[in-house]
Amino acid sequence: MGCGSSIGQKQGGAAGDPATVDRETCNQKTEVEKSAPSSWRSKTSGPTSKQNPSGERQHVVRMSTACGVINLRLRPDWAPITCDYIERAIQQGLYNATTFYRSDFLIQCGLHGTGKDPPGNLSKNETNVGPLISNDRGTCSIAHWDVPDNGNTEFFINLQSNQHLDSAYGGYCVFAEVADAASFSVVDEIASQVKLSGKVDIYDVICIDDSAPNGNSVESASRLNIVVDQLGKIPIDLDCLNAPLTCNALLKLAASAGVSGQFHRAEPVPPKGSSGPPYALLQASLDDAQGVLRIAHEGNARICRGMVCLIGGTSDIFVSLAENGEHDGWGESMTVFGSVDSKTLTDVVEPMLRRPIHSFSHPQYGT
Repeated sequence: MGCGSSIGQKQGGAAGDPATVDRETCNQKTEVEKSAPSSWRSKTSGPTSKQNPSGERQHVVRMSTACGVINLRLRPDWAPITCDYIERAIQQGLYNATTFYRSDFLIQCGLHGTGKDPPGNLSKNETNVGPLISNDRGTCSIAHWDVPDNGNTEFFINLQSNQHLDSAYGGYCVFAEVADAASFSVVDEIASQVKLSGKVDIYDVICIDDSAPNGNSVESASRLNIVVDQLGKIPIDLDCLNAPLTCNALLKLAASAGVSGQFHRAEPVPPKGSSGPPYALLQASLDDAQGVLRIAHEGNARICRGMVCLIGGTSDIFVSLAENGEHDGWGESMTVFGSVDSKTLTDVVEPMLRRPIHSFSHPQYGT
């Protein structure tokens, strides 16, 4: 068969070791695939991520990782049982504080190595229920061992077209897809970093509605360059799903005069035992003469390292340097509207920490 063994996690209990996969045979088609018509192996001509014939709101899985944010669009029209299972696991917080731990022709994550228990096994492998959805690049599928119906919380994102997984060991069920170009960039960065260091941390995973408050669907994230004195050009991957109003305001500002600002604060993570506030950020004031950024707080994303936030009621933004939950609770007033990639953190943000600077003092702590 196409793979030397299955892709998955041991059934029941805590997450077990991922199965060993024969890398040489995994790029080969299975005997079933060789004889199958091309229409059977390809995506159907039915709905795409931009179409929802049922008229129901679709959910997006938002994964905050050490390499940035990944938005995955759930596809209940492809695999309703699987989508419901994944949503329940997310609502229970099971994917928080986990990792991507595998990278080859896919990147894989789940409860492996955490000691957490999955909410039972999936009752059905939906690969062969309805039209087949192929394991193309950017699709997300449930991992399992050699028994098709024993999948649970382990899933993977395909880095390439892996059509051999459509039928191997009963098939690997596609239930979601990468939602936007910025997320693809983060997926590829994770693939590289897992190969280098063995894992990439997943900080927080939530499900959000793919609709702006005004009912207009937000199709994807965008990349916006903000020019800040002393820092230069900072590329930010906008999170239009978490903060549509803020992102629209920034894009409006960019279209009229560009987005620029003045850097005025850089503070590292405070040492243990410090009585001062856990600032851990790089902060700048954006040029906003019309006050278009002075809008209400929105979204519910957790603030993690690399996230870019707007301080409520102001035109000030900051890049979070939080490493161990220093900014937990800040999300109630700070709007997460995007993120910077690991290269920007390394090349632009961290060098500024070698010369901490700020233009004002905290009224209580004097810092």
